[in-house]
Amino acid sequence: MAFHHPENSMLFDYATGSLEEEPSLVIAAHLTFCNLCLEEVRSLEHLGGMILSDAAGEELTPDALASVMARIDSPDQSHDAQQTV
Repeated sequence: MAFHHPENSMLFDYATGSLEEEPSLVIAAHLTFCNLCLEEVRSLEHLGGMILSDAAGEELTPDALASVMARIDSPDQSHDAQQTV
């Protein structure tokens, strides 16, 4: 059985969660049959976890949770609007 392996950039996007839904489904199906690509994705996820664990945290304001919850509950917020907390 011949395999077509996804590009490394596509595996990277899959591992970081930035790949669109349809190609992600194709990659997920491929990973069930291809241990080579599965190991690559696992390595990328491990590397991403190490980077995140070394990242400095951001201080939140005391009302950050209340602010986010208010934005979620607000009916006039556009789904595409990006606001900072």
